[in-house]
Amino acid sequence: VVCNGARQAMLFKGLPEMPVKGIDVKDCTITADKGIELSWCEDISITGTSIVCPEGVQTLTTHNVNNLNNQ
Repeated sequence: VVCNGARQAMLFKGLPEMPVKGIDVKDCTITADKGIELSWCEDISITGTSIVCPEGVQTLTTHNVNNLNNQ
């Protein structure tokens, strides 16, 4: 998958009592204004993925994430 010009690469936002679980993202290239934001997530895998953002913008931000595989 290739995506150019997105506002945000990815946003997975769960709740403390209902986290987002079991997401597997493979072999993507995304150019976006903002990177990946994960909040209240479990068992997330992001492999073979390239995130391109403007200089100074974080490509990955996490909050309360358990078992993240980011290769």
